[in-house]
Amino acid sequence: MRRWTLTILMAACGVLVAVSQLADGLPVVGGAELLIFLALALLLSPRAFPRSLDAAEAQRASAADGRAIVHWRPGCRYCL
Repeated sequence: MRRWTLTILMAACGVLVAVSQLADGLPVVGGAELLIFLALALLLSPRAFPRSLDAAEAQRASAADGRAIVHWRPGCRYCL
């Protein structure tokens, strides 16, 4: 759940802003802002940044489809 917190908060803020704009009689602005907030929520979601595989899973996947395995260390300046 902790990984989804920022996404949920961004979507909730978008809904609140859109409802506020709709209450003020600005449906186009509210809809546009809702789309912007939902796009940001999608970009911040864990779906955009999937978890890494461990070595055994990577070897099984490589054996199945022939893709190369790339090992990297977070923060390594040579791995960027």
